[in-house]
Amino acid sequence: MSPPLYDYQLKRRGSILGLPLDGLNIHEIIDILDMSLQKRRAVALSGDGAISENELSHIVTLNPEIAWAAYNDPLLFRAVCSAELVIPDGIGVYLAAKLRGEQIPQRVTGFDLMQRLLELAAIKGYRVFLLGASPGVAEEAATAALQRLPSLQIVGTADGYFREIDEPDLLERIASLDVDMLFCALGAPRPAEPWIYRNRENLPVGLAMGVGGSFNVMAGRIRRAPRWMQRAGLEWLFRVILEPRRLLRIAVFPRFVLTALTYKENDQTEY
Repeated sequence: MSPPLYDYQLKRRGSILGLPLDGLNIHEIIDILDMSLQKRRAVALSGDGAISENELSHIVTLNPEIAWAAYNDPLLFRAVCSAELVIPDGIGVYLAAKLRGEQIPQRVTGFDLMQRLLELAAIKGYRVFLLGASPGVAEEAATAALQRLPSLQIVGTADGYFREIDEPDLLERIASLDVDMLFCALGAPRPAEPWIYRNRENLPVGLAMGVGGSFNVMAGRIRRAPRWMQRAGLEWLFRVILEPRRLLRIAVFPRFVLTALTYKENDQTEY
């Protein structure tokens, strides 16, 4: 398991289904990542040492679907366990963790965290790359972000439909752009978390984060749940109403909750 970014986080690291879970609020998360990015930038400017893959901060926003998949998938399990920050995104993860007695102050949705990080980037001059979604979506998301944050530096975009043979060129392009924040809207058959995990040594970026369907929301292609549903933790219901086929994916929720509440540390196979 990857060590926490800062000592005080160690006291707030719990677990769910054997996966780490960090009990931090959104302000603490932003502060931690900002300090990490500043340290990385200082090292680069000083010339005292090269940026290495160990300085990448991998952020996982954990929902029941990802947690359940990781519980059953060795590669995804290792990817989540290796992340520097694992944030309780889904209401199911948050509630299950609270019922298990974990000290989790709030759930932090991946979309909200991404928007706060983009605001930080606009203020501090951090360089951003958007990777994933269907052709054209990342560009539309970038345009929308720049309309909201004109000083934001989005240095590149690419869709998620690159072939395996093209991956080295993509990684080289990202490396050449001195990227601070890499947001990955990758999905099946190339989920963001294992992709980031496998390519850590080829991703000299400050932080990398899987963001699900956030680009589609930013681009205006998918509506986000009304604010009252977000506050009530009912975004999943709103998505099911818009896309009934998601009901099959939501079906893992009862199994996740039951397993999470009865889970003992020695239940997990050592991957």
